[in-house]
Order: sequence, then structure tokens, then C-alpha cells
Amino acid sequence: MNRIATERKRLDLTQEELAEKLNISQKSISKYETGARKPSFETLTEMAKLFNVSTDYLLGISDSRTGNSGLFADTPFPRRTIGSAIRLWIGKTGFGDDEIAEMLGISEELLKSYYSGESMPLETLVKLSEICEVSTDCLLGLREKTRPKQDGAYPFRFDPEISRRLKDQMQRMGESYSQIAAAIGIEEEEMFDFLEYGFVPHISVFAQIVEHFLVSSDFLLNRTGSTITIQEDEEELLLSYRALNSKSKTMALSRIYELEREEESLVAAKNRYLDREGKSLPSSGTGGGTMVG
Repeated sequence: MNRIATERKRLDLTQEELAEKLNISQKSISKYETGARKPSFETLTEMAKLFNVSTDYLLGISDSRTGNSGLFADTPFPRRTIGSAIRLWIGKTGFGDDEIAEMLGISEELLKSYYSGESMPLETLVKLSEICEVSTDCLLGLREKTRPKQDGAYPFRFDPEISRRLKDQMQRMGESYSQIAAAIGIEEEEMFDFLEYGFVPHISVFAQIVEHFLVSSDFLLNRTGSTITIQEDEEELLLSYRALNSKSKTMALSRIYELEREEESLVAAKNRYLDREGKSLPSSGTGGGTMVG
């Protein structure tokens, strides 16, 4: 049995009760216990403290409940808070806060608010990445060492249009970061990092986000303006359309529009003889009961 489940049951806790203590969703606990997902570092350490065992033990790395080198021995790089990560890398530049703020085109007070955890706009993050000479995932506390430049720029620069589209979908569904994160089974912080900065913990998470928003992945990644996902039975038709020349495409679209208008006319004609409950109304000139269609 999964050790997280074993330790939870040892403390006589339900998944819901453990989730509440860890301030995460019950769905996340379920995924951890089935092995579908690994907990984040913060959640892992909180569980280790709660269960009074080592993180290595919970991960199945060691059979020792207490470990040989302390509670958090041999754990992954501990994610820093965004504020502390930004402060760390700015400190390495040798510039003062006033100088950094001037280079970013913001006030020193606003810069200090980022130290306190206020979210930094994407464009500011990218500028700071160049000033500190580290990739943006370092500034967010996701990595301990910077990624090298590629084609003269640091990787992991997020397309602002992707962020806008994601937020539009979130607004369309009337959901918050926490609601989407709970529905997908990830941490709220992970969801925030994706919507704001484009950092996805795993491709399977992105697939769940696409499914949750009911739009195509190409749309969310700003590769197309269409939100529609092509179904298997539509693919052959689409490929055939793409193979047509410009004139034939125009003729095909014209015929499709004609069919749409014909269908709309048929529906409108049918609805003229139905009441609100879908029952037939008397047709003009007959005195009653005639159904159309």
C-alpha cells in the first residue's frame, strides 16, 4: 500500500481530513495515494511533519521512518517563495533596490512589494531575468541553477497571449485559481504559475487543463485562433478541404453556408407550430393539430 495512505490511516484520518490539514484538495490526496501524482515539496514536507516520518520514507526511497540524516535529507531542491528567490538573485547582481527599480522602470516601493509575495507581471519578470542574468524559472524559485541562453535569450519566456487566453477561459467559466486547481488535482500555486508565467509541472496537467476548459490545445498555446478541437470523424473532411485550391475552397464554403441557412429555415418553420412545451399548435387554416416535420 502507498505509504501516504498507510500513514494517514495510522492517524485515523480520512482523505478529506488530511486534505484539510494540508490545505489542499481531497482529489490531490487521492492522486498521491494511487501514485498518479507526486506531492509538491511543500506538501511533502508538511506531510512528513504531520506523520513524524522522513520524506525519503514517504517517497519509498528509504525504509527508515526517521531517516539517517534528518527529516528532510536527500529531498529535491526546496522551492523558495517567489519573494525570497527574487531577493536572492537581485542580491547577487550587486545593485541596490533603487538601481534595480530604475532599470525595471518601477518604483522602489513596488519592487519591495514583490519581496513580500505580490505577484510580478510577466514583462517585469522577463526584464529582471536579463538584469540578474538568470532564467525566469530561477526567479520564481523553481530552479536552483539558471538555464543557459538559447539563441541569445533565456528559455521559459511565456507568450503573454497564452496568459490572456487562459485567463479569458477562466473568466468565461467563472472560476478562480483554487477552483481550477482543485478540479484538476494540482496545487493552487502550480495553477497560478501556469496561468501567469507558463510553467507546467507535467504535460498531463496541460492535457487536463485543455479538457477542463473544453478548448483546443493549439488555441491555448496561441497556435490558432480557433477554440475548436477537431474530432476524429472530421479530420478526413478537413484534410480534403485543405487540399482544394482557393477557388474550390470558396465554392465549398458557399455550399456549407447554404446548407446552414436551409437548416435554420427548417428549424424556424418547425418551431412556428410548437408551443413552449414542444407540443403541436393549430396550423393556420386547419383548426388544429397538424405537426410539421
